Amino acid sequence: QKLRVKGMDLGTSDVTPEDITLLRALVAESARKLQALWPDLQFHVIDWDTVDPVGRIPLFERNDPVLSGIRFHSIGEMLPPVEKPEISYKLPHDVHPNPHAHDLIAKYVADRILAPSADR
Repeated sequence: QKLRVKGMDLGTSDVTPEDITLLRALVAESARKLQALWPDLQFHVIDWDTVDPVGRIPLFERNDPVLSGIRFHSIGEMLPPVEKPEISYKLPHDVHPNPHAHDLIAKYVADRILAPSADR
């Protein structure tokens, strides 16, 4: 309903605790169902956990038993600190990552998650 009323311009003030609980449950259930189909599957989540002009909502708590067994990776590990992250890493017209940020994220995933020698 919110998306129909406001379009895609949802801000941090629009997110409720119930929304966060639902997101965590969806991630946990997705991991559970996929791992039931493929027992050797490793389920990873990239968490955009940095403080920036858009704001920070803690979506995932690493010690949450609902999320047990899921591997989390902080976007802060992937994107080097810069003076103006909203310019360096985000699209000019909204808050989503730009091509440069995607390149850095892809390199992290290739080197740290998919690489045969990566500690998984």
